[in-house]
Amino acid sequence: MQVELNWKLVCKTSELDEHLKFFNENGGVYLWLYRGKPLRVAYVGEAANYLSRLYQHMANFMAGMYTVHDIRPEQDLVKHIAQHMAGKDPEEIKRGGKTFFAAGPRDADFLFSKQFSPERIRNCNRAYLDNLSFAFAPLDKKYDAHMRRGVETTLIVGIRKIYSAMCGRDDSCQLHVKGKNGNHTIWGAISRYPSEDINLVQQSEAFASLPAEVGKIRGWDKSSGQVRLALLDDLEPVSL
Repeated sequence: MQVELNWKLVCKTSELDEHLKFFNENGGVYLWLYRGKPLRVAYVGEAANYLSRLYQHMANFMAGMYTVHDIRPEQDLVKHIAQHMAGKDPEEIKRGGKTFFAAGPRDADFLFSKQFSPERIRNCNRAYLDNLSFAFAPLDKKYDAHMRRGVETTLIVGIRKIYSAMCGRDDSCQLHVKGKNGNHTIWGAISRYPSEDINLVQQSEAFASLPAEVGKIRGWDKSSGQVRLALLDDLEPVSL
């Protein structure tokens, strides 16, 4: 199936209030973009309604319920992930102090004072959120939840493979958190693999505002169970 991704809007966190009508009237796939050097994809998601999903995201951010990176705007998010997260188990990552995981109430190291620390939320969560932009590609109502999730998975797997290749990692050593379920990735949770071939056609003026790597994702091949990518030769490798 051919799916047209018309990236209609890219905005910063501080600009969300300007687009409430758009968010309430649309759903589809979306990206978080970290405005480091260079601009990188930080997360891929899908939603039936953008407004409801953004509300959930903001509430979770400010409650300290999301994994966030202690990173400065002049840094490369992919390099940060490769150095401080990839191939490490959650305990190693916590000890490194460069990425903060949300702890559950039954985790061995859970403390209310730590999980809901005003300093952490103000200094790390807020700083990370303030350096995010969001990109939205609404999908026609003819695409049901299964198709939205299939497109979401195509983008998640594609971004992970591209960033792995840019860091010199092959498919057997992709950027992932050691010990995590294979469907739980750094760039989003895979809820459903595509049940048919997907050909992505990405366009619109806003598309030019996205990282170049997004345009390298061409679709999903059901027979091989793999994402289809364009050549990556023109993408600059990440120096680790």
